[in-house]
Amino acid sequence: MFDAHCHLDLLDDPADAAAHARRAGVVGILIPGVLPEGWAKAQALAATTPGVWWAPGLHPCWLGPASTEADLLSKLEAAARSGAVAIGETGLDGRTAVAATKVHQQRMLRAHLALARDLDLPVILHVVRAHEAALRVCREDGLPAAGAMVHGFTGSAELAVRWAHLGCHLSIGGPVTWSPSKKRIAGIRAIPAHRLLVETDAPDQAPDPWRRDGEPGAPAMLPAIIRAVAALRGECESAVAVQTADNAANLLRVGQTG
Repeated sequence: MFDAHCHLDLLDDPADAAAHARRAGVVGILIPGVLPEGWAKAQALAATTPGVWWAPGLHPCWLGPASTEADLLSKLEAAARSGAVAIGETGLDGRTAVAATKVHQQRMLRAHLALARDLDLPVILHVVRAHEAALRVCREDGLPAAGAMVHGFTGSAELAVRWAHLGCHLSIGGPVTWSPSKKRIAGIRAIPAHRLLVETDAPDQAPDPWRRDGEPGAPAMLPAIIRAVAALRGECESAVAVQTADNAANLLRVGQTG
């Protein structure tokens, strides 16, 4: 199993969480970046923990003032050249985007896409309530040849098909266990097998029953997400585990250590 989006660096005891996940059968974890202050820790975890990789990125909800863009993008490029396997997470979030912020988010998304193309790395996309705008930017600018993933996908079948047609992988997380709507179930079923990924987004979006108990997410919870995805798609749980792990390893061009 491969956790395609896990903020391992934000957990209380990352080493213990990684070890627990490995005992649960998780052989790969990708740590996405959200702020420059966290990149060094993610890089260190990847360097010292088997099966862990990292990506620097600037989360659209925490971009800071536009006046700092040039400095942030310079730091992003330097970090990406230091052993990263992807760029992100980046994207658009309509929950917080006032007019000026929308422009800022789109400008930074375009910069991440450009850097990913230049460095031949896949890009990790965060898209919430902004799929039309994000699809438009990705079509206009072009995704990196190395590929992309839309993390935490909860969209419709129509959106799943459009993202997949563009060349994106779609990653399913803990909400799949939260009594998903008919629209979301159809979306999960519409993802082509070779584009399907799974994630915990830990410590956020813990699957049930941990969420109901108020526990934060952890990569060891990935089997519960795979179980739910397999059930909704009418597929074998072990087949989904293998398929999604292979998809993640191929997208990120990394080996599996288990």
